[in-house]
Amino acid sequence: MIAKIKSLLGLKRTKQHKTDFSNFFCTASSGQKKKLLLEVVRDANKDQRELVKSYNRTNPA
Repeated sequence: MIAKIKSLLGLKRTKQHKTDFSNFFCTASSGQKKKLLLEVVRDANKDQRELVKSYNRTNPA
C-alpha cells in the first residue's frame, strides 16, 4: 500500500534500465547515438545492395 501511495505522489525511485541497449540510449551522448545509428544504416544498406545483386545474378532480366 505504501508503494502505491509513493508511486501516486511521484516518490517512486527512477526506473532502472533493464538492458544494455536501453541503457545506451538513455545515457549516451547524441554524438555517440548518431555514430552508432549511421553505422547501422550503412550496414543495412550494404546488406540490401548485396541481396539485390544476388537476386539479379540468379534471376537475369
